Amino acid sequence: IPSEVVTISNNTTLTYQLDTAESPYGYEITGIATYAGWNDTGRDAQEFTVLYSLVDDPDLFLPLDNISYNPGDSLNPSDTAVLLTELSGGILAERVAAIRFAFGTQENGHVGYREIDVFGTAVVPEPSTFALAALGLLGLVWCDRRKRQ
Repeated sequence: IPSEVVTISNNTTLTYQLDTAESPYGYEITGIATYAGWNDTGRDAQEFTVLYSLVDDPDLFLPLDNISYNPGDSLNPSDTAVLLTELSGGILAERVAAIRFAFGTQENGHVGYREIDVFGTAVVPEPSTFALAALGLLGLVWCDRRKRQ
């Protein structure tokens, strides 16, 4: 299957809303990988900011990292990759509702991207969270029954 290159122009913003209906506690982001679509010396530099929002405030975007990468004169396709991970292999951000890529001024006015990958998993609450919620619900039911009697 042939790949498709998407051209990012100056001052483009891409926002990806994650499925918080499926995972109301959000997502743990463990890695981000981007690949420039052209491996020539005129449109291979990657310049963007990665931001994210939390399930508690999905309209407020917080900066995760600024990417500034120019592979120079190398024409090796693997040099077009930017990988953003936690050095310890841990989590970059927790309880994430959306990821945003803000592209500023691009090399020669536009850069092609052939792939943008975000890696992570849905946040699963700890069993103690379920236990506390169940106790709270049980207390509400007990209070409601007492009022009726």
